[in-house]
Amino acid sequence: MNIVQRLALNHPLAFLQMPAGWAVVKNNFIDADPNILDRIDNPLEQMMVRANFFDADIFYAFSECVTGERSQIKATIDVWCRPSGRDVSLVSYELTFSLYKNKSKNSYFSTQQLAQDRHGAIRLINHWMSSFSLKFVYALDSDLVSCFSVDSSKG
Repeated sequence: MNIVQRLALNHPLAFLQMPAGWAVVKNNFIDADPNILDRIDNPLEQMMVRANFFDADIFYAFSECVTGERSQIKATIDVWCRPSGRDVSLVSYELTFSLYKNKSKNSYFSTQQLAQDRHGAIRLINHWMSSFSLKFVYALDSDLVSCFSVDSSKG
């Protein structure tokens, strides 16, 4: 077992609440911060861990539903880990929620938010997933922005 597999098994993403109907296509999002790199002596293993868990696209999930008009709506959640300059121990998470109609490659609704830590990112993922699964059907004729916005002042 390599270092990436070992870390994924030992630090699973805690508190992810995924409603029925969601599929996770990519999940390199672990419940650990970049300081874990300090405990890895081998430079090659350090590079593998950084590339898999703390750099670029680390999480992608989607869900689909069919509206009463027989249109297919696809929701996607994409999470990017962004190192803060040269200091790899400081990262933030850029999250994007998008909606696509039928087979369109261009979203008709998209929102982005920045989370300062993995716990904030997980809360936002949970909010977006449950909002799509539980509220979206009722929001088709109303304001999509209010359906998917989250009050970041609430911990």
